[in-house]
Amino acid sequence: MSGMNDAFFLNQFDIDELHCYPSFFNYLKKATPSHDDFIKLLSCSDLVNILNLAIDGLSDNTSKLNLGGQSDDYFDWRLYRNKKLSLVLHGFSKGKIKREYIAIYPNNMRIGVYLGSFSYTIYTVDNDKNCLIETTSGIATQGQVFSTLAGETMLVIHEIFEPCITLNESSVEHLPLIQNFKFDTLTLSHISSADVAYSRLESAFKIFEMLDYKNVIDKLTDISKSHPMHYIRWSAATVTLRLSEDTIHCKELLNHLINNDESNEVSNAARQTLNNIEVMYG
Repeated sequence: MSGMNDAFFLNQFDIDELHCYPSFFNYLKKATPSHDDFIKLLSCSDLVNILNLAIDGLSDNTSKLNLGGQSDDYFDWRLYRNKKLSLVLHGFSKGKIKREYIAIYPNNMRIGVYLGSFSYTIYTVDNDKNCLIETTSGIATQGQVFSTLAGETMLVIHEIFEPCITLNESSVEHLPLIQNFKFDTLTLSHISSADVAYSRLESAFKIFEMLDYKNVIDKLTDISKSHPMHYIRWSAATVTLRLSEDTIHCKELLNHLINNDESNEVSNAARQTLNNIEVMYG
């Protein structure tokens, strides 16, 4: 299966439109919808009507979706989002899902199987060993509901046996960081931001490095010293070190991070990097 770039998104409902779907409307009015409330929502007739609207909306996009075949395409339709939660219909075709990493949801999640079946594993994060532990695995079928905790547990789908549609509820409130684990070893690979703006900033750093664009060295140095998120500071610092040909500048930056950065992770990484530079270049 392909990645998120192959998905396409349909417009969400306005709150006034949801009056036509009382089950959804009443669910969203609850202060804290329960697990049982979500199960009832998954089986309500309103969801059938909403899904029919989604399919009608896809009538001009038949090349983008083929739930009855072997297509790699799938869709996401955000039904509604308020200050507490987001409801999304997620549909995808049968086949094995290929992945290199497992990114742990930064939100609390409920995933309900509306249609189809798939094999899955639920993993728990072991923060002491920086790895994932398999909690349970099996075959998910229609009507089954999974709940995962932000930064702690994750549902990983391996293979879609039948064209599948899920109803996903995620909390709008989320953790600032996403832990990414290697799929083959289940060990921690890297940390990324749950904030879209920060993720794009890290992507920009990688582009500057790829293009060997040295004009940004001064700006990257400033970010290394002043950005509020420690992983962004270190990401900017590592790209600075790779772009810069000035060993003195690199050592000055690392010494600044060693002596001034409030994060032990950054200061320790900077100390180790400085030691490596001194061994290699003196």
